Amino acid sequence: MNPEKVAAFEACKAKAESGDLDAQKNLGNLYYSGEGVEADLSKAVYWYQMAADRGYAKAQYNLALRYAYGEGVALDPAKAAFWWRKAADQGIAEAQANLGHYYAHGLGVPKDDEQSVAWFRKAAEQGLAYAQQALACCYATGQGLPQDYEQAFFWHHKAAIQGNADAQCKIGTYYHVGRVVPRDLVKAAEWWRQAADQGDVDAQCKMGGCYLLGKGVEQDDAQALVFFRKAAEQGLASAQYIMGCRHAAGQGVPHDEEQAFAWHLKAASQGHSGSQYALGTYYHQGKIVPHDMDQAVAWWQKAAEQGEADAQFKIGCCLLIGKGLSRDAEEGVAWLRKAAEQENDDAQFQLSICHEEGLGVAKDPDQALMWLHTAAEQGNAEAQFRLGNHYDGENGPQDAHKAAHWWRKAADQGLTDAQYNLGLCYENGEGVEQDHAQAAHWWLKAAAQGDPDAQYQLSFCYLNGKGVPKDAIEAYAYLRLAALAGKEPLAAIRAEAVKAMFIAEDDKGLAETRAAELQSEIQSNISER
Repeated sequence: MNPEKVAAFEACKAKAESGDLDAQKNLGNLYYSGEGVEADLSKAVYWYQMAADRGYAKAQYNLALRYAYGEGVALDPAKAAFWWRKAADQGIAEAQANLGHYYAHGLGVPKDDEQSVAWFRKAAEQGLAYAQQALACCYATGQGLPQDYEQAFFWHHKAAIQGNADAQCKIGTYYHVGRVVPRDLVKAAEWWRQAADQGDVDAQCKMGGCYLLGKGVEQDDAQALVFFRKAAEQGLASAQYIMGCRHAAGQGVPHDEEQAFAWHLKAASQGHSGSQYALGTYYHQGKIVPHDMDQAVAWWQKAAEQGEADAQFKIGCCLLIGKGLSRDAEEGVAWLRKAAEQENDDAQFQLSICHEEGLGVAKDPDQALMWLHTAAEQGNAEAQFRLGNHYDGENGPQDAHKAAHWWRKAADQGLTDAQYNLGLCYENGEGVEQDHAQAAHWWLKAAAQGDPDAQYQLSFCYLNGKGVPKDAIEAYAYLRLAALAGKEPLAAIRAEAVKAMFIAEDDKGLAETRAAELQSEIQSNISER
């Protein structure tokens, strides 16, 4: 042990034994830290008690800390509050702030928000940053006094300029939303960066968002990832969720499903509903982990119970068909409704089908159409297609313009059946002005996705030069594709007829090659979907 520290300890002990209050407090500190003597928490408490009993405020504060943490004495919040009150009454700012905290949470004293505010204010007015931050939060939430955002900003700012990271994060948020001060994304980012650089996890996540979206800073995916990772590694569930999503999508990091799963597991274990849903999907799809419907449903249920709409939709579907859960159509509809009311378009579409077919609910065409419209208006391609069918006279009065309108919306999203139907609209001039080029355009899109009906129609377009240049080889190639897909027996017969009648002998080999090429292209398109 350092001889100088031993000598300092002995000198302090002599003064303490002679009754010097400051020396008694300091001797307690030396026993607590083990400087110049072997650490002994019970002796530290003894000397703090000696000075505290004689009214020495600093010793009273230290004695309160030992009772607060159960160091050298049994944990005793009431005694901690007692001694903090003694020190606080003598003006020790830290004791005043801690007493405010105890009143706020009912630790060792009855919960009393007004007393809490009173003690926070005393400490704040002495310049203690922690107390200024606490008082600001009281003003912001209206806890113990009327809500007042201007006063909240005032005290947050005082704490922030002293380097309080939590206050700096709050000031950034004031500038971000434009509360009390004009909205200023640059200043918001500047304050969040100060807090983030001190390790404030919320500020790190916010800085990640700033860089990701280019808000207040220049957009930078790499920097966004740096801040999200810092927050995630400190255990912030929302940042862990983001890291999981980034790895899954390969955004800013290499695509890595194992890393994605690991981050989602960390967040899900903390109760993050988005990651719980993601884990359920991993188990359902058998990605990274073996396919396991029990695990999938278990994670989806956790997320659904927290209000995650996608998970509520999945649970609803599981109940409807009895997959992973015992079949219960009524309960399934209840979960679908929860998700639908949160604007989940998949749930709205499925709820429409339930009302149409009487699955889990009484048949109700009006409700079915209402939910179908709702889902379609939110961009659900299947709903848009079925709504087009509805206006085509499938379940209601015919309206060719509306049918074409909804089929176009679904077709623009790549729905094959809608592309084919829209092609028919243009071919026949139903709901749109007749346009053979547009008909061929949409049939080409559907054919490229493997639709045999569109392939069959295209063969006639190419054979007759309707909407596309006349080309017997293309006509033959599309007829061959339609025939291979099982499109009516005549497709194969017509293909051979086209080959025999319209393709020169020297070009017949080219026709076969083109048919094979087209088939390969379409298979590649399908595999990429």
